[in-house]
Amino acid sequence: MALILTTVGSSAAMAQPPIPDPDNFKKFEIKGGLGKLQNPLGGQDAEFLRVEATFTIAPSARTGTLSITADIAQGKYGYSLEQKLGPKFPTRINLSSSGKYRLTGSYVAAPPAKTKYDEIFKKKISKHRGRVTWTAPIELGEGVNPRTLQISGALTMQVCDESTCLDQFARFTAGYQPPAIVQVGRYENPKSHSVITGHIEPRVAAPGDTVRLMLTATPAADWHVYALADRDHEGSFKPTLIGLDVTQKWQVSAATTDAKPHEETDDVGFGEETVRSYEQPVTWTTTITIPKATKPGEYELSGLIGYQTCHTSCDQPLAARFTVKLPVAAQAAVGELPLSFVPAKYGDAAALAETLSANRVKGPFDGKSVVMILGLAFLAGLILNVMPCVLPVIGLKIMAFVSQAGESRMRVFSLNAWYSVGLLSVFMVLATAAVFLNKGWGEHFERPEFGIALAAIIFTFALSFLGVWEIPIPGFVGGSKASGVAEKEGPLGALAKGALTTVLATPCSGPFLGPAVGWAIAQPAWMTYATFGCIGLGMASPY
Repeated sequence: MALILTTVGSSAAMAQPPIPDPDNFKKFEIKGGLGKLQNPLGGQDAEFLRVEATFTIAPSARTGTLSITADIAQGKYGYSLEQKLGPKFPTRINLSSSGKYRLTGSYVAAPPAKTKYDEIFKKKISKHRGRVTWTAPIELGEGVNPRTLQISGALTMQVCDESTCLDQFARFTAGYQPPAIVQVGRYENPKSHSVITGHIEPRVAAPGDTVRLMLTATPAADWHVYALADRDHEGSFKPTLIGLDVTQKWQVSAATTDAKPHEETDDVGFGEETVRSYEQPVTWTTTITIPKATKPGEYELSGLIGYQTCHTSCDQPLAARFTVKLPVAAQAAVGELPLSFVPAKYGDAAALAETLSANRVKGPFDGKSVVMILGLAFLAGLILNVMPCVLPVIGLKIMAFVSQAGESRMRVFSLNAWYSVGLLSVFMVLATAAVFLNKGWGEHFERPEFGIALAAIIFTFALSFLGVWEIPIPGFVGGSKASGVAEKEGPLGALAKGALTTVLATPCSGPFLGPAVGWAIAQPAWMTYATFGCIGLGMASPY
């Protein structure tokens, strides 16, 4: 595989930079492989841009894909190919003219550029940060051997930070890269002592659903794989890195696991380093929320996992790119959809993880312990008692307290315990819906049949209160026959009242509730049940 590279003319960007002729672009060639990019104006070395390129050709065909990857220095950004001229300048890619190949389509960037309207310049500004890869379809000439072909070109990009912009030029040479063998559901690199498996569930999602992408690393006997991190570090051991480069505007969580790593302190010669690793299979889960406005169709999800396995010695850090085409339809279908894997570079996984970590908006529970999160879930349930959706039913409960005045403490405690059981039972049903159906808080109200049924029940109760007919509602103190029966509240009535209170609470939200439920859905099943249970205990605690 032939690499890049060059750079880089650097000059303050005051006018449209010239587009270099790839055939004559030799002035700033890098010496010594991938060394530092030199500043042609002198002074300190400038590591603002690094470029490499490859191409693949389909077996027994003349068509394939050209890939050009640019690494932009941390803290800086470059403009997209689509950026409009003035005062910002678009990136340009020029290929040497040749009869041996031709482009047959436009370049597509992954990940796509971030576009934002600039109030100062009154136009859209389209930027790339970190690593970006442009791909375009190519076709070889008749009789051209792809293994001996080299495609040369040059890339010019205006690289900027908050204070200045420099025009960067890089010359590259793309060599042939054989198509990777796709492994479905399971990835096993012969250079590694670990097997990676993965799938997404459910196999068909509906708009508004939350799906789980699950990756499992199974190290060989006596070997271990390192714990997950949000980015690469300077240590001797490479952490596991997982990142999704989702092009759709879908909400993607950071990967998590409930497996407890083994920790030890290792002296690596440069000081002590804490090493966290797994000797047993470990599964990481990433949740993806599909917007309700998503149109039915097939959507491709892609990402990278980087990892390293060690024993008395270590394998080299490796990576795999995983892809899956997720069907989105009006009705979800349970089941698993396996991921497809091809080899990748650990550096690619590190670059993607760095970009995602820098761009990820931290959630309210990031960095908090499980105990603290469950405590906040308990507090969220407690606050639910004073939310508008719950107050009407709480009034019935207060009236029940009045009717129970003078009764034995044991009977009052028993009825309140049954009330709490009814309340908690609904929370367990909601937890089950979250675990097996990916349903969030209050999503059952989106089903018309549920809303109609609940409205009919409330309407029936309302007519009873108005005297149209009499229904003995447990805890309601009022006139006539219904009152006499209601005052004799029993375990079944208390349990039903607790369940009704929770059902009526679910359209409401409150402080800590949304983050707690969102966090719980992304966790393993036992943690989801524990979180919903703590919310229920918080709501039941006053009684």
